[in-house]
Parts: sequence; structure tokens; C-alpha cells
Amino acid sequence: MRGQIAQNKNNIPMNIPALSRLRRLAHEHVCADHPDLASMARSLGQHVHREGGAIAQALAPLNMQVDRLRRWHLTPRRARGAHVTLMAWPGDHTTPVHDHDSRWGLEIVLLGALEVRNFTRQGEQLHEAEKTWLGPADAVWYDAHEPHAHRCRNLSRDHVAWTLLVHQARLDHYHAYEPAGDGHHARWQRRRLSTRFAGQLAG
Repeated sequence: MRGQIAQNKNNIPMNIPALSRLRRLAHEHVCADHPDLASMARSLGQHVHREGGAIAQALAPLNMQVDRLRRWHLTPRRARGAHVTLMAWPGDHTTPVHDHDSRWGLEIVLLGALEVRNFTRQGEQLHEAEKTWLGPADAVWYDAHEPHAHRCRNLSRDHVAWTLLVHQARLDHYHAYEPAGDGHHARWQRRRLSTRFAGQLAG
């Protein structure tokens, strides 16, 4: 309809200009199999600082609809190469310990704040490493085939957090980890899970 932004079945605007610019900026940095993720994080962070008000205004009407962790494609589903995803985190949501299927990736906070607990993998064992706190425009990244896993939590009990993820390719699967016993040397069970998406946003 003229004068309005079209919406999909989940009442998400099909084209949010501030997010479309972030997607294009991310793809500009993907010029090799292993892009400079630190440089990408700086560029995306600068954009989030400049466009934070526009991003908050666009996403504010959607916060009440986020009753669970949700993901939307920002890159066309059938596109090859790097893939950009928008994620909404309900209040106090915590992920299982998980990896990103041996692919490089970057996650930047758009709104809200996250806690990230990092783990190193050694065979069937995981060992907790450093903990990181992220606010708007802060990012974390990881290289392909890095023996790494993490658990993320929305630090707010009441407010939705929004993040943007850039992966080496569309992330249709990942691994979740659960301890199979007690103690520092306990083995962890690994399960391969499918990534669920709520829909596609136009770019």
C-alpha cells in the first residue's frame, strides 16, 4: 500500500531501510573466504551508532510480539555466500551452549544487551573461558573451524534485545552441548539441531 511499509505474516516490516543498509555493509566486507571480521565489526558498529534511533523506531512496535527467540533472513534465502540474519531475544532468554557449525561468524547488538559465556572445546570436553558483555554496537566474532562454543543471555528480564548475525553461509544447522556428568572433566553430549527462521525480510 502506498505510503506504508509492507508487512509479512508475522507483522514484521518487509523492508526496514536501516537494516537493509546494515546488510549491504556486511556484504561489502565479504570479499574473501575469510574476511577481516574486526574491520566488519568496526564498520557495522559505526553504522549502529549513527542509525541507532532509526533502528529503535523501526523495531519498537515489534517488541510485544517477541514471545520466544526469533530469527529472520535478511539475505535472500537462495543466495550463495555470506548470510545476514536478524535475531530477537525475549527478556531473560538464554541459549544452550552451542557452536556455529564450523563457520566464521559475527554478531553485533542493535538494541539491548547480551552476556556471552565462551567455551573452548577439547574432544568431548568443554571448558568455560572468558565472559563478555555486549551493548548496542558491540560485537563478537569467531573464525571458521575454531574449537569454540558459547552460551548467550539477554541481560534484561523485561526488554527484547535485537542482534544482527553475519555467517559464512546460511546457518541451517548448529550443534548444542549438554554435560553428560558432573565435574570439570565431564564429557559433553553434542546434538545437531536445525535452525528455525520466522521468515524473510526484504533487503
